[in-house]
Amino acid sequence: MRVLFCSDSFPGRFDVLASAFAAQGNEVLFASHYGRRDFAIPGVRRVLLKPVRESSPLKRTVTAAAQAYSAFLTLRDAGLSPDIALFSASSAIPLWLHRAFPGARLFGYADSPELPAGSPQAAAPGEGEQAAMLRFSALAHCHAVFAFSETCRKGLPPLMARFASVLPAFIDTEFFSPEAAKPFPCAGRVFPCGGELISMDVRPLCGEGTLGPRAVWELALGLLAHRPQCTVLLNCATPELKAASADLAGRLPESWQKRLAVQGYSSLEGWRDMLAASALFVLPEACLSAGGVIQPEALEALSCGASVASPAQPGQDAGPFAPAMLELPPDSAESGLHRICRHLDIIRNGSSLKKELRANVVERYSHKRRLPSHMEELKALCAEHTF
Repeated sequence: MRVLFCSDSFPGRFDVLASAFAAQGNEVLFASHYGRRDFAIPGVRRVLLKPVRESSPLKRTVTAAAQAYSAFLTLRDAGLSPDIALFSASSAIPLWLHRAFPGARLFGYADSPELPAGSPQAAAPGEGEQAAMLRFSALAHCHAVFAFSETCRKGLPPLMARFASVLPAFIDTEFFSPEAAKPFPCAGRVFPCGGELISMDVRPLCGEGTLGPRAVWELALGLLAHRPQCTVLLNCATPELKAASADLAGRLPESWQKRLAVQGYSSLEGWRDMLAASALFVLPEACLSAGGVIQPEALEALSCGASVASPAQPGQDAGPFAPAMLELPPDSAESGLHRICRHLDIIRNGSSLKKELRANVVERYSHKRRLPSHMEELKALCAEHTF
């Protein structure tokens, strides 16, 4: 069977799935604009697309889709039409995938918490929202839609979200590990040897039970004021939030600026290195979804040995991860700051928590243990949708 993966970056969230298909003896192709040249997956053949430099989100989306469509036609003419295609819903690459390969089974994956225009938390409709809706239109031609987390599912247009299935929680525990991580440079220091790093996601959230940018910034300022040995990293989800965070950082006392770093979302390797270097990762949404499913970002942090702080999810049991999953009250920055500082003191005083976290994730959520069920589901869907 020939399998095609489509994502803006290689391997994105598809590393374990692409590896699994290749390991089964399938012919695997991977189309992407970006990816490390020195990184490869055994048995996976790259389809390199030209990076798109358009500044306009809408023009960038259309240009990327057109380039991908041209590449797909070349593959088809060469006799390399896929039997199935799995693609990222946040990418423009698969926009005309169904036209290039009308006989392929298509599976879309919501891989980011992008909010479509018209949703309660989205900004007023603009070119960025139009581009997002255009990308989402590729899902209309899918035989099934999946989401990497409940948060990603909620970011889909409402009708698509109703029919999307949230994947069983699993991660590549060999990739997300302290042993695989490289030293992480931040604010002029290299971690983990350079001190105590607290990394925080800053996302455009405003709903109940979430930490919006202002709440995250308040926590960051509190840590800078009351914990002089720490360094804070603001990991910003959008260029607008990055610009606002950088502006905030520039207004702080010079001694604080030296312990505060601002960055946009980085590569998967950079994300892993950041988590492995962090004593604590602040997730602005609950670690556990309403159904009790743990968020993949939380699993990745725990697998790297970092504790996770997030808004409380009433009635949810974190099980063996409870000692490292701090509940932050969204309406009380002072209380949240106190809990974080107390936990950091426990870690600093020689706790073996990091090793325990890692062992629990490997035992329960390793892709080798959890991925086979999803692979069987895909095979059943392929058999159901024969042509």
